[in-house]
Amino acid sequence: MKITNFLIIFIVILSVILGSVNLVHATDLEKNNLIGQTSDVFGIKKIYETKFGGNEWYMNMVNPTIDPRFDPRGVIIPNPDGSWKIQQGQVRMVVYSTEKGTYENTPIPTYSRTQLADQGYMQFSSDWRNFEMTGYVKLNETDGGADDQFTWYGRGGTHNDLNNGCEGSSTKGALHFDGRTQIEKESWHVKYDFSENKQSIPPLLGNWIGFKFIVFNQPGINFDQQVRHEIWIDASNTNHWIKVHSFTDDGFGSGANNCGPAFADNMPITWGGPLATFRADNAIDFDFRYLSVREIQNNPIPVADLDSDGIYDAIDNQNIIATSITLNDSHAVTSDITIHNGAVLTIPAGTTLTITSGNNITIKSGGGLLIESGGTLIVIS
Repeated sequence: MKITNFLIIFIVILSVILGSVNLVHATDLEKNNLIGQTSDVFGIKKIYETKFGGNEWYMNMVNPTIDPRFDPRGVIIPNPDGSWKIQQGQVRMVVYSTEKGTYENTPIPTYSRTQLADQGYMQFSSDWRNFEMTGYVKLNETDGGADDQFTWYGRGGTHNDLNNGCEGSSTKGALHFDGRTQIEKESWHVKYDFSENKQSIPPLLGNWIGFKFIVFNQPGINFDQQVRHEIWIDASNTNHWIKVHSFTDDGFGSGANNCGPAFADNMPITWGGPLATFRADNAIDFDFRYLSVREIQNNPIPVADLDSDGIYDAIDNQNIIATSITLNDSHAVTSDITIHNGAVLTIPAGTTLTITSGNNITIKSGGGLLIESGGTLIVIS
């Protein structure tokens, strides 16, 4: 079916089946680009957009040690290529949600899991709750220990035995040196539960690897909120990210009652914490660069990352349109398209968008599809 003269009929049908559709004049497209940039300050691709007005931290690549929000907890050495090196068996590089002095001089009023879940944070409203942690690492030498991994984590504070270990809650993304990945839940220090351990990439030794750990809350089934965890890897050091592991906690493991009162012993860790930590175990020599922590929304929308055709096709094998875009040339899509709220997909004159057989186009409420005069949309049934 070729849609040209019957555009209005097609849009009305879509709006009835899929939700409201906005036809937007071309001059309004820039106003509807609400999502923002698709890369961070280092040029590293975002998976989810930074929360408007949210907390952000980026590594000072010139001299990280002068940053009051960063504590490497060890000696770090600059490399000639601009990256940094650390040589110790246990690494805990900490990023504070405020500043180190503020964290150390401000008491945490409660460790009750019920109260933390209700207020949404442990120490400050700026605590790391929903976040995307990113870093590049190159493993140069390991001591071969059994617990050998890089681990990014947050949603807690200092891990020690004070207060029954209750400040030491955390949800963790682990990347083992042999390429396995795993999600770890530490209800308190030390009480762990683990997701499946899966082989995701080849061994890490000698290669630059991009590692993202993403955590956010979304509506739950067993609890009001469940926690979504995702691990994304750039295994080729080309800024090409692939989701290799995901896990949802809607009542997993145990241990919350140790820091009661608690809704349930298996309740998810839904609150933010003042520390986000880049951790390594049994890596006696590794390099790192481009560390960052960004606050994202609850249940966030993926960022649109455009290829040469103006379509992103990398998240769960679906074309996600999360920001207003215009096709650069004709394009055939072989999976579903979803246009999110605040985004407009424009098909300009002289270009054709073809939706191949068996695939659908979904326009969320507040999203739009604009077919300019001379543009064509073809849907193959």
